[in-house]
Amino acid sequence: RSAPPQRPDTAPEALLGHTPPPPHTNSFPHARTHAATSALLSPASSSSSSSSSAAPISPRSRYEQEYEHYLELARTADFSSIAQLNVIAPHGRDLHGRPVIMVVAANVPSTKVDFDLALLYCIHLLDPIVDHDYVLVYVNTQISMDRRPTMAWLKRAYGIFNRKYKKNLKQLFIVHPNFWVKATLGLCRPFISSKFWRKVVYIDNLSDLFKYIPRHHLQFPESVLQKNARINSHRPVFGVPLTEVLDNELSTSGVPKVVEQSCAYLQKHLKVEGLFRKSGGAAYIQELKEEFDKGYSVDLDDCDDPHAIAGLLKLFLREMPDPIFTYDLYEAFLQTQRAMARPEDVDMWCKTVKTLFGTLPRANFHVLGVLVQLMTKVAEHSSTNLMTSANLAIVFAPNMLKMEEENLGRVMQDTPFVNSFLKRVIENYDLLFSDDDPPPTDPSPSSSSSAAAAPST
Repeated sequence: RSAPPQRPDTAPEALLGHTPPPPHTNSFPHARTHAATSALLSPASSSSSSSSSAAPISPRSRYEQEYEHYLELARTADFSSIAQLNVIAPHGRDLHGRPVIMVVAANVPSTKVDFDLALLYCIHLLDPIVDHDYVLVYVNTQISMDRRPTMAWLKRAYGIFNRKYKKNLKQLFIVHPNFWVKATLGLCRPFISSKFWRKVVYIDNLSDLFKYIPRHHLQFPESVLQKNARINSHRPVFGVPLTEVLDNELSTSGVPKVVEQSCAYLQKHLKVEGLFRKSGGAAYIQELKEEFDKGYSVDLDDCDDPHAIAGLLKLFLREMPDPIFTYDLYEAFLQTQRAMARPEDVDMWCKTVKTLFGTLPRANFHVLGVLVQLMTKVAEHSSTNLMTSANLAIVFAPNMLKMEEENLGRVMQDTPFVNSFLKRVIENYDLLFSDDDPPPTDPSPSSSSSAAAAPST
């Protein structure tokens, strides 16, 4: 007599949303016994074989069965090689006497990670602990792309961990959160209980974590401690003089990381309609600003909102204590535009502006070149993105060329000339930023003042 058919959706690999890796490819060598490997890669035979004629199983019951199946596998597997990595381990108790479990992402091997096996080990370690209240500390420091689980795996794992894991978790501390963590949690909202969010605490400085858990109960890798010290001693990027930002970042490109990375990202999204004109999410832009200010390693490729990155770049320019064209040279640039606004004056205008560019601080000149190059490429796609050089000038000019002490009447009077000046800079990028011309040297105050003299009409 043939055996009754098995439910295909009871296989652990089906629940995890992907096919398990073939034998000998996991990153924890010799951690899985032969029996456990065979069982993990096959359906849960005992429960599924007899269920073909039973009533439909609710999602909760199905996940409970799967949890029991994983728990049974975990009882026979050899996890000695995983345990020595210290990715997840108990770390004493918090100030309320609750056991603390710490997960350290930096300890995950850099090779391909077998998350099925990792899930089994978590169940093996946590099952006896989560019967009562507990606290989880997730250390996100220095996690790389190849160490991150997929969204499908996170969703399935959340379903497999049964009710006691979620109910008895009293606090989840996320140490050194970055955009990926916050974005992932945001995407998880539809399938995670609203009560869960009240348990999440973001920790930017380890000293804040010690307010909840005694310092001597937590043992962090040296790399995490060094990163924490670097982050919390890091000088901010926004609102800081340009030369200081470059010195603090030990820049070799002459361009701050936030400008360099934003421009590189936006080069891939030149056809987006209203680029630099439409607003990005204000809260998200603020999060990115804070990450750059704290010295985090920010990966903008994780972002799917080009308008937010454009907003971040504009925010950096707006908060510069001395704008790109500098306060000292405002009158010189403005009067050059007033005197040579006619189309036939463009050649003389270019010569005069190049001379003035030579008196800019070297850092300002380098950043200006990168920005104008990006604006030029955006303008080349104006038929698609609707951002002509004139539109770009309207957006950027107020943050790049302005008076130190602004007067509303004077601003309204100068605005047409300020905008037309930047428009002409964009349209003459090749002439103004020729590779044949040496970059400016940082001028002395006296030379800068003399260069700022207005040209005669």
